[in-house]
Amino acid sequence: MNDGRVAGKSDDNIDYILSRYQEGDPKVLEAFEMMRYLAEHYFSRGNLLLLPDMCNEFGAYKMNPDKFRISEDKVDQFLWRGWNGKTMAYFDYNYDYMTEWILSEHLECMYYEGFFEHSLEEIESSDFVIDTHEIKFSPFCLQSMIGDWTRIPAYDYRELTDSEWHLYFDSLAKVIAYRNKQHFQPHLPYKFNA
Repeated sequence: MNDGRVAGKSDDNIDYILSRYQEGDPKVLEAFEMMRYLAEHYFSRGNLLLLPDMCNEFGAYKMNPDKFRISEDKVDQFLWRGWNGKTMAYFDYNYDYMTEWILSEHLECMYYEGFFEHSLEEIESSDFVIDTHEIKFSPFCLQSMIGDWTRIPAYDYRELTDSEWHLYFDSLAKVIAYRNKQHFQPHLPYKFNA
C-alpha cells in the first residue's frame, strides 16, 4: 500500500482497501486491475506446484510447515532453497530428483537464460519452445523474478519497491503462462522413479 501498510487477509484490511477503491484512489484502482488479471489467469494448473510425496515418521503426508517463512510462494526463492536449504528434504537430498521434479512441473523456464526478457505474448505463442537439453539446472542458473540474481536467497515482500513489485508480477505471469501451455502429466502426489 502506498501509505506504508502491509495489508493482510482480514475483514478490516479488506474494508480499508475497498473504501479506498470506492474513493477512486489511483494506486488502489491500479492494484484492483492487477488483481482482476491475476484472478482470471492464475486460477490454473500453471499457478500450482505439486510437491513430491514426503511423509513424516508416522507415514502421514507432511505439508511444508515453514512455507511462508521459507519461500512466501516466491518461485525463484523456493527453487533456490530446494538446491540449498530445508526444502531439499522434499527431494531426498538428491539433485537428480530435484531436476526430475523441476521438469515434471515445467519450471525449466526458471533456468532458461533470458526467459523474463521475452514478452508475455511471445511466451504464450506456440512458437516459443524451450529445449530442456540446453539448460543447466543449478542454483547459479536460476533466473530472478525481481531482476537481481544476488537477492534471490533473501528478498522479502516487504522490501520490494513499486517497480520490483511490477517486475515480480510480470515475471510470475510469464512463468504461469509458460506452465499453462505445457501438457502436464498427472502426478498427485509426485513420486520419483526409484
